[in-house]
Amino acid sequence: MIFLEFLTIGAAMSIYKFFILLLLCPILLHSQGSPKRLVLIEEFTSATCKPCVDADKVLKVVAKLDSGIIALKYHLNIPSPGDPFYKANPTHNDARGSLYAVPALPASRVNGYRSVDPRDSLGMWNAARLDQQMPYPISMTIKQEVVSGNDMKVTVDVKSDIELKDYILHTAVYTELVKLPNIVNTLTGSNGQTEFASSMMTMLPNEQGSAWNQLPNEQKTASFTYSKGSGELWNTDVNVIAFLQNPRTMEIIQAATSVSNNPGTMISTTLSFPPSIAPVFEALPPQGAISLKAVIGNASSAAITYKDVAVIKSARTPGDWKLTITGNQSTFTLNPGEKKEIGIELQRSAETGIGEVLLSFSDASGKQYSAIPITIVSKESQAFLIMDNVSGNVGPFADAVASSGVKKYIAMNATEFMQNIEKFTALKRFIWHCADSGRIVKAESDFMLSLADKGVSFLVAGQFITNNMFFDKTPLFDTLGLTYAGYTIRNAQYSLNGVQGDTITNGLSLACAPRSYAFYPLKIKDKSNMSITPILRLATSTTGDTIGGVRVQRLTNRIVYLGLHPFAITDSAQRRTLIDRSLAWLENFTFVPKPALTASTSMLDFGTVASSTGNSKVCTLSNPGNVETLISSIAISGTDATSFSFQPATLSKIPAGGSVNLTIGFSPSDAGMKNAELRIISSQQGIEPITVQLKGTYVPSSINEEVESKINVRVDDRINIVTPFESGYKVSIRDLSGRLHASYRATCSEYSFEKPISGIYVLEIVPTAIQTEVYHYVFVVQQ
Repeated sequence: MIFLEFLTIGAAMSIYKFFILLLLCPILLHSQGSPKRLVLIEEFTSATCKPCVDADKVLKVVAKLDSGIIALKYHLNIPSPGDPFYKANPTHNDARGSLYAVPALPASRVNGYRSVDPRDSLGMWNAARLDQQMPYPISMTIKQEVVSGNDMKVTVDVKSDIELKDYILHTAVYTELVKLPNIVNTLTGSNGQTEFASSMMTMLPNEQGSAWNQLPNEQKTASFTYSKGSGELWNTDVNVIAFLQNPRTMEIIQAATSVSNNPGTMISTTLSFPPSIAPVFEALPPQGAISLKAVIGNASSAAITYKDVAVIKSARTPGDWKLTITGNQSTFTLNPGEKKEIGIELQRSAETGIGEVLLSFSDASGKQYSAIPITIVSKESQAFLIMDNVSGNVGPFADAVASSGVKKYIAMNATEFMQNIEKFTALKRFIWHCADSGRIVKAESDFMLSLADKGVSFLVAGQFITNNMFFDKTPLFDTLGLTYAGYTIRNAQYSLNGVQGDTITNGLSLACAPRSYAFYPLKIKDKSNMSITPILRLATSTTGDTIGGVRVQRLTNRIVYLGLHPFAITDSAQRRTLIDRSLAWLENFTFVPKPALTASTSMLDFGTVASSTGNSKVCTLSNPGNVETLISSIAISGTDATSFSFQPATLSKIPAGGSVNLTIGFSPSDAGMKNAELRIISSQQGIEPITVQLKGTYVPSSINEEVESKINVRVDDRINIVTPFESGYKVSIRDLSGRLHASYRATCSEYSFEKPISGIYVLEIVPTAIQTEVYHYVFVVQQ
């Protein structure tokens, strides 16, 4: 059994990872004065995975505490079942594998958010070095002690100079080195390994970890207990690793181990940007500014002289955006543990664009460093150019980037765009430029389609993406309604013709030259779909249905797809015309969000039921609008509200064009007529509440209705009775509880009397001539 105890002195804020470019070596830097960042490599392995043998050899070389790197292995039940470490704790091993969506073995994560082939020692060293050079100001220690026998207590102490919010503390018990000499004979599909190091045995308090919030400069302690297992898997030294992980980005910002040796490091210089720690990327309105400090620190054991220190605006920063620098020196020397602070502020003007501050310096050995502490994007900008290509250039879309005002396309890479999308509140259009080799993966496809559903239009262009999206079954390709034509044009010229009368390509005849990747012709899957229009036809197509691009008119947005790098078009004037018309077509569509809410009925009448279990009816709620409708409340009110219910009990939204069935139940607890009101309310402006009247009557089945066909009772303005009893009869009126309301004596076969007030009544008829016969009739009076 595992117990958890918190001694809390804090709560927190999100920390964002950042990118710093180095001119001569691939290194990220961070703040002096911060504790060393212990890097955790999580490796996924199995005793049945043959390539994992090589990964294990590499990890033994890379994961050294004196280099500031530790390792933790999770064993999975693939490629063949039976791994003993997996069988010892399948739940915890599977949880970590699922978290990272591990596709195959071997696999590894460096500090959670960096996926690196575990057989690539240089790749893992570089990834570890990147993170060591951007340490967070957080220190962690672990103490493990024996309580009694195999019962252990683990204490994790965390001290942070910054606020932490919504992090997860994971604590893993692992075995140092387990020797299983007979496993090659007992495990079917064994990879031949007999020694297994750093294997996770259990997570404390469980695989979900512990929610972690902490205030700046405060300390927090978590205590756990566990019992060591018995058997050969536990027959070694047992230690503990704890780590703080951001569940949104998966980044592990600090780790610690119960091993007593002090961790080392592989870096000598650090760089941070207080108060944010990481560089800042923001979208700001005119005159908005960002101020921070660049803090260069000496993390080595000897003095370091830094020179050629420069802080400048990037070339694409608008000229009238103002950069202010304080405390900078071109050359300075730092002793071990010392740091140098440089104040930096960038203020934008009314001119739109993207601007950056570039910091560069070198040390005495000639190693050069470069960082981007501040990036500002004009908040009012409506259009963006995504450079999803190896060269990172704008290519044929330079004119779009060079335009002015809010329609100017702001160029950035895919990672910047996707990570900061919530900041671009004026976004209306974007270009996704894949050039020759760029590809669109599922995450990017899902991202684009999510923006499309919000009314953002876009153009996608690239030489390889038709092949990539078709064979990878990318959802965007299905949305475009396209399929691969089945052949390629490689190392040969070809021509694409515009479609006569088309808004974009009318009159165009595009001669195309070979690129580094082949051209993959397309076909439309469903020619009857009028929302998908071909705009470029392959000149050599005999049927005319082999194409190179389409435009798509959706309910919420427009999409242009060019299945080639526009630079393949040899005539620059026609290329520019194609791009300009495509962007104009996107721009000419204005999405006006119109959520709507309707109901299939305004009244549900459940009739008369004889049982308290009642019955049910369906009311369909529909959204004929073009965006999702948000439901803020669904409630039943009125005197008899408890006699009615609805399912599903919760409903938050209805997608555009979608509908949801509400099942309304009528289950009265007492007899009588029941009335209530179902009310559905949306929080969105312009949507009126929906009201559905509910009514039903409950007459318990214990009332014996013995009225024969020869007796006729009619309820109009009065109660009218016609019987065959010529000698007369006695009439009594009772409510459902049996209480007498009135009685009458009829002297002939027909009788009429004043009806009572609203309610449900039982009419009792006793013939004068045959008083042993009693007839009942149930009737309802409504005023």
